[in-house]
Amino acid sequence: MRYINDVTAINQTKPTALTLGKFDGIHKGHRKLLALLDDLARERGLEKAVFTFNISPQARISHKKYRTLLTNEERKNMLEEMGTDILVECRFNDAMRNMEAEDFVRDIIVGAMKAKAVAAGTDFRFGKDRRGNGRMLQEMGKELGFETFILEKESFEGHEISSTYIREKLEAGEMQTVNRLLTYDFFVTGPVLHGAALGRKLGFPTINQIPPDEKLLPPKGVYKSITEIDGGRYESITNIGTKPTVDGSYMGVETYIFDFDENVYGHFAKVYLLEHTRPEMKFSSLEELKGQLRSDTGDRLKEPVE
Repeated sequence: MRYINDVTAINQTKPTALTLGKFDGIHKGHRKLLALLDDLARERGLEKAVFTFNISPQARISHKKYRTLLTNEERKNMLEEMGTDILVECRFNDAMRNMEAEDFVRDIIVGAMKAKAVAAGTDFRFGKDRRGNGRMLQEMGKELGFETFILEKESFEGHEISSTYIREKLEAGEMQTVNRLLTYDFFVTGPVLHGAALGRKLGFPTINQIPPDEKLLPPKGVYKSITEIDGGRYESITNIGTKPTVDGSYMGVETYIFDFDENVYGHFAKVYLLEHTRPEMKFSSLEELKGQLRSDTGDRLKEPVE
């Protein structure tokens, strides 16, 4: 996959099947768009291209903190795994924000991306003051030589599936619903960091991760999880929170992996969150904490290290 983060460096020569949007989460609705893009690219001999932004335009305009279901790196990796030929992660700067919608179509969609087929959702907006929409794409496509496909949103239990709706469910801790909407299990990625090693002394050795600030996390508490590390896939439980019984000094992701006792500091781990089992709790003693850990793990703790 060719990855481009500067529109002036696109230099595309082959015609493309192009889709545009934020693609936060790459959820069920996004996958409908990407499946259509696959078909268009294959049937018409086009390259499969995705155009997105390095930051949500709404976040850039409002200057509010905006956390996402996928980090930019996670989104990039997933799109590559899905067979994307070209990913443009455009910087949303003042020049892009103030570009007229017609200029965006002529200069970016046609001029830079060489699009012959364009797919987008019904809510896709672009250009200065969000003037551009599906109707404009269809009308300008007839003039400029590309075909436009506007797809209706997917629905779930009467709700339109959107990244906003999934973020709401994630913040409520409804992991099973989140995972159905995403069509995969929500995950946290990152290197394994050194912790205080208290868990090992309790018979509860864990791996510790601190996700990037842009990553939206579910509520603090304990989750059933699956952990992928060093080519293996293991049953696990994960705590998201600030370790209130111990020190409460930072927000992190701490995972106990069943039947696993390797030194993996510095290794890359991917932790899938399956179900929220209890909220974060503060215990009166380490012994009380250990008792709860035994309950959380079904009494599968290892022998403590003295």
